[in-house]
Amino acid sequence: MMHPEDGRSGSGPLGRVALAMLAFTLAGVYWVVKKRFTTAFLFWSAAFLVKYTVLLILPPLMIVAVRSE
Repeated sequence: MMHPEDGRSGSGPLGRVALAMLAFTLAGVYWVVKKRFTTAFLFWSAAFLVKYTVLLILPPLMIVAVRSE
């Protein structure tokens, strides 16, 4: 939806919040793949602090971490 006055999109700050959550989540998954679990947890925690819906990927990340060790 376009803003009627200046042509900006109407996503507002929620789009930026989702983008930050996605960036932190992807960084966390990257570090899980690299088996750097402490770093992965820090990025996942940052994603959780931005938006709590990231809880949905916690079980798969935990399964990968437990199976790797």
